Amino acid sequence: MQPVQPTQPAQPTKKVSAFRIGLLFGIILAVILIALDFAGNFVPDISFLFTLLGIIVALAAYFFAGFRASSQSGKVSTGLLAGMWTGIISQVISRTVNIVMLALSPSALRQLTDIENRAFSNAGSDVRLTDSDMLGLVIGVTVLVIIFVVAIALGVGAIGGAVGKSRAPISQQAYQESFYQSPMGGYPPPQPGYPQQPQGGYPGYPPQPGAYPPPQQGGEYHPQPGEYPPQSGGYPPQQ
Repeated sequence: MQPVQPTQPAQPTKKVSAFRIGLLFGIILAVILIALDFAGNFVPDISFLFTLLGIIVALAAYFFAGFRASSQSGKVSTGLLAGMWTGIISQVISRTVNIVMLALSPSALRQLTDIENRAFSNAGSDVRLTDSDMLGLVIGVTVLVIIFVVAIALGVGAIGGAVGKSRAPISQQAYQESFYQSPMGGYPPPQPGYPQQPQGGYPGYPPQPGAYPPPQQGGEYHPQPGEYPPQSGGYPPQQ
């Protein structure tokens, strides 16, 4: 019987920080989104193409952030969190830059306010917005957009985590030798001159004292410890 070797549960190779991965992907994605927004402002005729490209890049970033996190940790939850942090960081940075640029450009803010006021007039409403009102409305809408995008980032990050989990490198802990030994392992092998399977015994066990006569070699008697050799004459010995 071989010694029992208890197996240890598989453990991830190392701890993974979902926030660190989300921070890395979030900053990269924020830079890309800001660049696409500036490109759309310079070429307004095809701005929708830059917006569509930004959406595709953002979804890819959420997916690969979750994939990378789960492929290192072996947990889908890590990928979900990495996708969430990627969405939060990228959206907060890019949207904050957009709001600051809008606030620093009075002409752009005035143009946006006039567009909204004309929309209210066409709808038959007497509501008129000032520039400050318009800036506050933009901030409120931006917060709602961030919440919506983060929810999408959670789902896409979870999908990436589910894909990356199957590729996580798992290391098995080294087996530890058990102290349990087989009952058969503590007995010496049967000695020469004795049957391999004594009657009433078991193979591998030493014979009991007195169960078998001592082996004879060359016709001579070899006494066992505690025995006396046979006397040639009677007792008491003759003078």
